[in-house]
Amino acid sequence: MLRPRFYPRGNALTEPAPFTDVDGAEWLVYVEGLPLDPHTGWPSRTRLPQRRLRFDSLLNSRVTAAVPPGAPFLRPEQLQTLLECSDTVER
Repeated sequence: MLRPRFYPRGNALTEPAPFTDVDGAEWLVYVEGLPLDPHTGWPSRTRLPQRRLRFDSLLNSRVTAAVPPGAPFLRPEQLQTLLECSDTVER
């Protein structure tokens, strides 16, 4: 399996998986952890980070709050659907 020639831009919690969309663009797909808000909850309690599915290409990044079981290692059709429903990440 060939990997795209770039690296994840976010905080990857999973191994990035290569994905080529229907237009031929190459993406890295991975589950990204979001930083914890220090003003919520008890500071002494263990908390898990929120997660989102992130798509990184050479030119842009997109994210979706949907993180289905097995992500990012899903069928290309599933990843395409998630990519189409994703939002652009501001840099």
